Amino acid sequence: MAKAKKDVFVNRALQRITMSAANTLTLQQVNFAVGIFQGVAIVLHRIKYYVGSTAWRETSGSTDSFQVGMTVSGQLADIAMTQAEVVDMHEITGVAAGTPANLLLPVLPILSDLTGLPGSGLLVAANPIYVAADSSGLTTAFTVDVEILFTFIELSDADYIELIQSRVQANI
Repeated sequence: MAKAKKDVFVNRALQRITMSAANTLTLQQVNFAVGIFQGVAIVLHRIKYYVGSTAWRETSGSTDSFQVGMTVSGQLADIAMTQAEVVDMHEITGVAAGTPANLLLPVLPILSDLTGLPGSGLLVAANPIYVAADSSGLTTAFTVDVEILFTFIELSDADYIELIQSRVQANI
């Protein structure tokens, strides 16, 4: 098979996820124009999460939190980093303080900069990829806009199989 020209410029994908309900894990697939068996992967360079103001306003106590992340599976019960399918995750938790009421100031975007890794990023199969949002202790669902900066990379059949196998947790 002839190899395509190397992707030398960063691509940008945008995805919005609106939680189905408060305190309920919600996953939204990011669609790339690449088939599962084409042997094409992506190198994630940066992931930017723009969490809506609802989540920040409601995270006011030590039992309130929200999580945003990215996964390669739509069959998860949570987005804990102990699962091999989760490739990125951030959790924001309220801090119990005295009076007056807590004030959690949003820092936007919530950034995952993966450019310091070997290969300038994290290699994942192009499909399927999901963005995820979850919360605990909140009363209202929230919205997250996700910006993904990446490059495509074409892999040999053997390398693509190795990539798929890398989703199995290595430390047993």
